Amino acid sequence: MIPVILYLLAVMDCAFMGYRAAAARNALINKRRYYTRAMLRGAALGNGAVLIAFVLVQVLLATAPLREIAYRELIAGGERLVWVYAPYAGIVLVGFVFRMAPSTDIRSMMNILIFGPFTLIRWPVVLSGAGLACVSVPSWRVWVFCAVIVGLMRAAELTLNRWHSPRAGVVGAPAAA
Repeated sequence: MIPVILYLLAVMDCAFMGYRAAAARNALINKRRYYTRAMLRGAALGNGAVLIAFVLVQVLLATAPLREIAYRELIAGGERLVWVYAPYAGIVLVGFVFRMAPSTDIRSMMNILIFGPFTLIRWPVVLSGAGLACVSVPSWRVWVFCAVIVGLMRAAELTLNRWHSPRAGVVGAPAAA
C-alpha cells in the first residue's frame, strides 16, 4: 500500500507544481482550462519521475543480498515519507476542492491561505520527509532512494518553471497576433 500512496502523493505534488508554475503567468480572464493543462502537464511529468523511482527501487532490490530485508527497509522509509507528505498533500487537496468554487472570493482566499504559504513551506516539508526517513531507517538504500526522489522533485519543479517562464513563452497561452 505504501508504494501506491507514494505514487499518488508524487503525482499530486507534480500537479500542484504545474499549477504553481502557471500561476500569474497568463492574462486570460477564464484560466480554468489553462490551469487544468498545467496540472495535467505536471502530473505527466510526475508519472515520469515515479517511473524513474520505480526503476531505482527495482535495482536496489535486485542488488540486495537479502531482498526481503531491503524491501522492508524501503517500505519503512516510505512510511516515514507518507507521515510527512500526506498531511501536506491533504491540505493542498482541500484547497483545490475549494478552488473549484464559483466564488471569486473563495478562490482568492485559497490562494492567500493555502497555496501561497504551502508553496513557501514545500521544500522544508520535502526535506523533512526525506530526513525523517533517513534518520528513522539507517539504510543506505533508503538514503539513496530519498536523495533521488528529492532530486527528481527539484528537477520536475525546475522543468515546469522553465516551461512556464516568460522567456520561453507561456505554455498554453493564446498565440500572439
